[in-house]
Amino acid sequence: MNETGSPAWERPMIQSKEMNKVMRFGTWNVRTLLQAGNMNAIAKEAEKYKMDAVALQEIRWKGKGIIRKSKFTMYYSGKANG
Repeated sequence: MNETGSPAWERPMIQSKEMNKVMRFGTWNVRTLLQAGNMNAIAKEAEKYKMDAVALQEIRWKGKGIIRKSKFTMYYSGKANG
């Protein structure tokens, strides 16, 4: 319930151009990104399928960080260093 006392599904919808945007999400078990060129191959596939966000599993990188490229930003978090 919200402050008006009605459940969310009973509240009127506010229409805007933003609400009609379609977003595409994907997941991919890549097994590793330790080999050269794998990140570029994944970026090409995400662009091919017009993905807005992709979750990658098992990249096998240590630590956490951000990699910024011209067409994408990758946030990663793996096992702690050491």
